[in-house]
Amino acid sequence: PIITVREAGTYSVTVSDDCGSTTQSVEITYIDVPQVNLGADLELCPGESTTLELDITDATYLWQDGSTESSITVKSSGTYAVSVTTLCGVITDELEVTFPSAINLDLGENQQLCDEQAVSLDASVTMNNGVSVTNANTTYLWQDGSTSPTFEVTESGTYEVTITNGCETLTDAIEVTFGQGVSVDL
Repeated sequence: PIITVREAGTYSVTVSDDCGSTTQSVEITYIDVPQVNLGADLELCPGESTTLELDITDATYLWQDGSTESSITVKSSGTYAVSVTTLCGVITDELEVTFPSAINLDLGENQQLCDEQAVSLDASVTMNNGVSVTNANTTYLWQDGSTSPTFEVTESGTYEVTITNGCETLTDAIEVTFGQGVSVDL
């Protein structure tokens, strides 16, 4: 009296007794469970926006802000999450969106140093709140082709660094002069 169905198709059953027989059929179709994937976390540049969009047949959507459209426009930092309801249940996904602060680059004023002194120039990305930050998206390029956030100055010259973080590129330069100490001959 019971059959387990594991494949799509038409299934029929005939029931017979002393009064006769009757046949009924049913069509079984399987719906693919949709995949909900908003993608990897995003870092957007200030002023940019993007649209997160899903296209799943016979589904309803509920975003973190209560909207029920199939897409949402991202204009600010935060966690963006969606719950998609289909005949197969509820599927969710989320991603984090960040907008980095503008960077500040200042190697400082030109410097005159004595021969015995040393100076290390630090071009670490400094956010507007004064915190030094280095991340995988930031690159440094000094006048000699080196790519470290810091540069050890050992001789007089002009030292220049260009920083790129994916949103902006900044360049600054500084002149460092080493002088000889004063000697007095009595």
